[in-house]
Amino acid sequence: MTLVEHLKKQALTISFAESMTGGALSKYITQFSGASNVFKGSIVCYDTQVKVDILGIPQQLIKTHGVVSHNVCEAMAISCKRMFKSDIAVSITGYAEGIHKDIFVGISYKDTQVFHIKRKAQNRAQMIDDIVSWIVDKIFVL
Repeated sequence: MTLVEHLKKQALTISFAESMTGGALSKYITQFSGASNVFKGSIVCYDTQVKVDILGIPQQLIKTHGVVSHNVCEAMAISCKRMFKSDIAVSITGYAEGIHKDIFVGISYKDTQVFHIKRKAQNRAQMIDDIVSWIVDKIFVL
């Protein structure tokens, strides 16, 4: 069963606020027929200012906790859910490469959960693919 079929069966809609994945979640879900029945849309908020201007993440929250943090990821998911009026919103912020290995995934459904993942050393494209797969697996068990 595809993610689209699963969401349709559950009568749920979904939206994304993507930073680190740069639209990869949106690309993933739109490859399946019927995506328009469950996918509300996404914001690719790669730049910090987009998180502030479009998602409404408080600048002070980013300054206090850092753009790659539990708090910012949670705020991104909540804002995304409100903005798109979806049943589920997923946010992602993190480092796809480099010395920092933190990735945060927020899933706002009945409540909001944030998962902290430590990236393993691998190339950027593979890391993004792995995170998308991880997120899809999480959505199936909501």
